[in-house]
Amino acid sequence: MLSGDEFGYRDMHYIVRLRPDRAGALGFTPEEQADIGDKRAEIQVRTWLQHAWADTLHDRIYKNTLTLSKDITRTGALLAALMEEGDRNFNVLADDLDGLIANYTAFASKKDVQKEIGIQQLILDNEVKKEKKPALA
Repeated sequence: MLSGDEFGYRDMHYIVRLRPDRAGALGFTPEEQADIGDKRAEIQVRTWLQHAWADTLHDRIYKNTLTLSKDITRTGALLAALMEEGDRNFNVLADDLDGLIANYTAFASKKDVQKEIGIQQLILDNEVKKEKKPALA
């Protein structure tokens, strides 16, 4: 809801309810469905940086009964903008790293790939609990 030149609280809020036609497929018992009834829940989705900003500043700035100076509100907006930029940079870096990892063999020598396979095989071979092996594999 913020305009292009505003920075601040950017969480996504979802109001959800359990649909009776899907409750069984999700594993809810009839008793649980009856207990939940028509109740709704709110799910807030935000990044780690958005959480830090919201947890530290949102209530202090926007839910404060005091009249805050322009310097304080500007600093809050500046920090929100920096955190938004930080989120973008984290996403770009994570995508770049995920791409490298997904294409490891294209960037690693055959010797490095064989060494990594050997390490992973060693970890798998030394797992004593059979139920954990599929996840390791």
